[in-house]
Amino acid sequence: MKRALGLVPLFVLATSMAGCPGQDDPPHDGGTAHDGTAGGTTACVPGDCQNKPVPAIGCATGPEPTFLCTRGTDGSCAWGPPICGPAPDAGSGTTDAGGAACKVDADCRLVDDYCTGCDCRALSKTDPDPVCAGPGVRCLAQPCMGKTAQCQAGKCAVRDKPAAGQTWYATCGDPVCGAWRPKDGVPLCTTQKAGDACANAGERCDPKGDCNALLVCATADPTKSPGGCPISRRDTKRDIRYLGPDDLRRYHDELLTLRLATWRYKHDPARERLGFIIDDHEQSVAVDAPQSIVDLYGYTSLAVATVQLQARELADVQRELAAMRRKLAALEGRRRAR
Repeated sequence: MKRALGLVPLFVLATSMAGCPGQDDPPHDGGTAHDGTAGGTTACVPGDCQNKPVPAIGCATGPEPTFLCTRGTDGSCAWGPPICGPAPDAGSGTTDAGGAACKVDADCRLVDDYCTGCDCRALSKTDPDPVCAGPGVRCLAQPCMGKTAQCQAGKCAVRDKPAAGQTWYATCGDPVCGAWRPKDGVPLCTTQKAGDACANAGERCDPKGDCNALLVCATADPTKSPGGCPISRRDTKRDIRYLGPDDLRRYHDELLTLRLATWRYKHDPARERLGFIIDDHEQSVAVDAPQSIVDLYGYTSLAVATVQLQARELADVQRELAAMRRKLAALEGRRRAR
C-alpha cells in the first residue's frame, strides 16, 4: 500500500495541511503540557498534535517517513522531523488486505484507511484491519463514503454504491429460444442477478441462457421501452401489409428450398445439431446477414406462412371433394329413380 515515491530528495521542505494523526487518538489541546501548564516537560502524545500540519516530505529509499509528536522550545507540541529508514518488519507497517478471497458479497467489508492516504480497503469478514506505523493523514471525506464491497471473480473489491433506481434487468434475448452462443465483448455473469441493485449504468453481462438474454444495469426495464424487444403491437410498426395467397406461396417455396443439414459446432463438438447453413441462403428472410445469425423470428414466420398456405389448399381440396360427393349422390339418386 506504500506510495511509490521514486528518486526524490530526502526532504521536501514544504509543509501541508494534508495530514493528521489517527482517528482514534485522544484529543488534547496543542501547546499545553499534560499537567496543564504551558511549556511543560511532559512528553507529547499524538493526540497533542491533533490537526497540526504534517511536513509534506518523502524518503529517498524505504517506506514513507514516520513522524513523532514532540515538544518544541516554545513548549508547544508539533510533528517533529521525518524519520526515514529501511522498510519496517512485516506486520509493523501498513497492511493492505484488499483482494481477499470471497464467494458472495456478504463475505466482504470495507475499511477506511487513513495511514498514508485517503484509501478505502476491501477486506474479507475475517481479515484484520490494516495496521499503520505512521501518524495518518487528514481527509476531506470518509474514504469509503459512497462505496460498497462486492465479491468479484472470487476477490473482494471496492465498487461505487448503486445509484438510486439502478437495477439489473434481463434483455429480450432471441425471439425463439434455441441454444446459448458466446457474445463478443460481453463477460459472463458471476454474482449478478436480475432485480439486484447495480452501480454502473450500461454495464452488461451474459447469464448464459438458451434464449441469449443479457443482464444490463439500467434505471428502467429495457424490454418495456419502444424497440426494446421484437414486439407486435400495431402502434410500434409502420408499412404494414398483410400477405396474400401469392406471398404465402413465395414464402412456402422459400421454406421448401432450404437445405437442411446436421453439424457440430467446433466449440461444442459433443452435440449434433439440425438446421440450415447461412452461407447457402444469404438472401433469405430467415437470415440476419449483417450479424451472421439466423433470424429465428423470420424462420418461424416462414413455417407459419407454409402452414397457412397448406391449410388453405387443404380447405380447397375438402370443398372440391364435398362438391364431388354431392354430384355423385345426385347421380345415384337419379339412377335409382328410373
